[in-house]
Amino acid sequence: MARLLALLALVVLVAGCTALGGGSGVVIERFDPDFTTVFPGEPLTFRFKVRNTGSFDAGGGDLRLLGMEEWMQGGSDLRCQLPQRLLAPVASAGTPGDTFDCALTATAPQVPQGISVTYRPTARVSYGYQSATLAELTLGTRQEMIARQHNGQPLPAQTTAASRSPIAIAVQPEGPVRVYREGAVVSPLRITVTNVGGGVVCALDEGGITACPTDSSAWNKISITTTLAGQLVEACSRELTLSGGSNTIVCDLEVSDLPAGGIVQKTVEVQSTYGYFTDAERQVTVQWRPGA
Repeated sequence: MARLLALLALVVLVAGCTALGGGSGVVIERFDPDFTTVFPGEPLTFRFKVRNTGSFDAGGGDLRLLGMEEWMQGGSDLRCQLPQRLLAPVASAGTPGDTFDCALTATAPQVPQGISVTYRPTARVSYGYQSATLAELTLGTRQEMIARQHNGQPLPAQTTAASRSPIAIAVQPEGPVRVYREGAVVSPLRITVTNVGGGVVCALDEGGITACPTDSSAWNKISITTTLAGQLVEACSRELTLSGGSNTIVCDLEVSDLPAGGIVQKTVEVQSTYGYFTDAERQVTVQWRPGA
């Protein structure tokens, strides 16, 4: 818990950097061809730079150059493998997140005589990431909880930490609480998961893959895990679909051990580990010339 709180308290230091693809997490800062116009048969190098701007270290993955099938020779795969870890920014040390640079070279294809063909290559960075949100629930005595039930009120709660990640998680108790036995209440809990990174999220399989698969059947799916005071809450842990960019569930959270007097606080944590990818696009023209 202490490590998680420290990670979520990080301030992202990326002064002077503009992301071409991705809003948080790993972003594409550079995607540039050496030239924007080339002739058939000429090599063209694309240069890339990605940076981790989020709260967690990024795991594995790769950077691919897509939309260049006609440029590929001998079935070569236009991609760079990312390091096993791209470290997150460390505010206390004043350091930004890790960066990764790579270059890929392709050969311009032949084009029909007398014309030019414009291509729109896409850089896609795919990686594994995490999101987490912590909220403190405030519990009063059984009598106070009964009063909240009668008034249709939810449990008092405050979000204490939320990661900077491509997937945002919001946690909010709803009313009314239900006092159903001595020393315990049930509170409806609203959990909203939103894609804020400008890319695509995907569920990870049990094989430990740390980035999105090329199979789109896993895209726009994510699994969340909810704990209360460190104990798993199965009713609030499930797989969600984010086809529309966001999804909300309302589940029952059972809270026990109400205080005999005064108040106590308990921590709800909702977290997820997933694959994610973002794209950036450029434009390159292949221009015909005699003898090319």
